[in-house]
Amino acid sequence: MPLCVAANQPSRSHVKGDMEIGSTFELTQNATNATNFRSALWAIIDAVKPTDIWLPDYFCPSVHHNLTEAKHYKVWFSDGKTHCVVPPLKNGDLFVAVNYFGFQNNEAFEVPNGVTVVEDMSMSAYLEPHQRSDFWIINLRKFFPLPDGALVFSRKRIPLKLYLDPPEEWWATNLSAMSLRAAGADRSLWYAMTKEAKKQNPFGPYRMSDYSAKRVSVVHDQKAWSRRRLNYNELMVSGLKP
Repeated sequence: MPLCVAANQPSRSHVKGDMEIGSTFELTQNATNATNFRSALWAIIDAVKPTDIWLPDYFCPSVHHNLTEAKHYKVWFSDGKTHCVVPPLKNGDLFVAVNYFGFQNNEAFEVPNGVTVVEDMSMSAYLEPHQRSDFWIINLRKFFPLPDGALVFSRKRIPLKLYLDPPEEWWATNLSAMSLRAAGADRSLWYAMTKEAKKQNPFGPYRMSDYSAKRVSVVHDQKAWSRRRLNYNELMVSGLKP
């Protein structure tokens, strides 16, 4: 299945300019554009309304923080080595499985029927989603220089509601940091802005901006995937284990 971008949600378009690279992304009704990973996750939770929400303890701390107000939010603890320990799931639960460093964690998908499985493909966007996944999310900013942008896919084409523009201040800070980095500015300048923006990462019904959607629509994804594969290969040669 090719990675796809949905042209279904208007947003900011006041920044001009194009990336002049070949397009391999295609439009599809099975993808929804989100501001970021956590907004995509918010939309899934809103649509599925799970009994309990399970995230691994080694997941991004800020996402754990976003979910602390969830009524039925759970954290399960890995053994600290393989990250393959599966929590005591039951019918109606939502489970987030993470593909770290581009490796699909097959053991993490051995879950009971009736459990909604969300696959975090932020580091494995070039792989096929696991056949057990009900939803999968790709954080485009892990691969491309964008101020916002994530894709969420639903195997059963369940409608997801993302209708707000990215928060203005957060978005502008990301864009400024991205521009400074691209221009070769001192790392202390753009990195400080990036850290500040992370403190305000949106979690809610936020769609992708027109700025990012336009650029993703002309991205040559195969070049990005090839470079990432080479990067992971170098890490494996140096001794990294999945």
